[in-house]
Amino acid sequence: MVYRSIQIEKGVPGYATINPNTNTAYICYTSSNFIIVVNLEKGTIDNKIQLTCPGNISINRVTNKVYVSTAYGICEIDSVNNQYEMINIGLPHSDGSVDVNPLTNLLYTTCFGRDILTVIDAATRAIADKIPVGENPKGVAIDSSSNSIYVANYDTQSVSIIDCYQSNKLVDTIHFKSAGEDWTRRPSFVLVNELSKLLYVKTHYLSAIGGAWQGEVLYVIDMNTKEEIKSRTLPSNSLIGFAFNHSNNTIYMMRRGERSILKFDALANELLDITTLEQSSIMRRIFGFDFKYFAEVIAVNTSTNKVYVSDSKNNLLYEIDG
Repeated sequence: MVYRSIQIEKGVPGYATINPNTNTAYICYTSSNFIIVVNLEKGTIDNKIQLTCPGNISINRVTNKVYVSTAYGICEIDSVNNQYEMINIGLPHSDGSVDVNPLTNLLYTTCFGRDILTVIDAATRAIADKIPVGENPKGVAIDSSSNSIYVANYDTQSVSIIDCYQSNKLVDTIHFKSAGEDWTRRPSFVLVNELSKLLYVKTHYLSAIGGAWQGEVLYVIDMNTKEEIKSRTLPSNSLIGFAFNHSNNTIYMMRRGERSILKFDALANELLDITTLEQSSIMRRIFGFDFKYFAEVIAVNTSTNKVYVSDSKNNLLYEIDG
């Protein structure tokens, strides 16, 4: 069910997060170099923050601090007053990621170094550790229940698993490269489902000859066995293309060729619900006219169980039932 639509800024949003404590959404416009702060209760834009190439974004719900990877380091935003400042502890790059452990208030980021995961004490801004990982690390995700870190290594085609209880030791690696394949699977994003002990990994499919783009796939991995449970194709226009709802242990993604959001169980196996925002003709679906601007951002407010979906063609953020 679609409840309402909220007018947002013109442009193509990329990453987003929601602070359930304040019912506020933070939406990154990477190519347009800004973030908007959306008051979801009022349906208004409270602030617009200029940042260079804002990308991956994470929130510490204990401290109400939001962390955004940018071309100039990590931006820390106080979600109570929207004041912000930069954390820069090295040579940054714009395609890194950041995640925060709310129990320890430590930041884990791939923004500083091409084969390093940097650990930062968020309270003091000091470097707590530098952990060698694979080549060109991108996505990073924390399992706070086991104090483990997962890092998506794009060029190495792997996910590094780090045990923080063992002094940040690299304890295992999930490989996405198989001998004899004529294409490569390059992980770019990871997300932890602590409820079901699942890891969601988004990979880019590239041809081994010439690096031609083949598409994007979401893998569901058993965190105990490290084995693949399920895989589903994601729309190639979306930076993320899916979201996890911690309140009911479900995931959401867009249906290719339609303006519809699919709700699956945590394993991405059973289709639980479909929310269609607008019907489309067969020809328009075939040529992709109706979905290339839809659902670049999908975000969940776990306190209200509402899901928010972007529509960059009409500069809207739809609120639907979670």
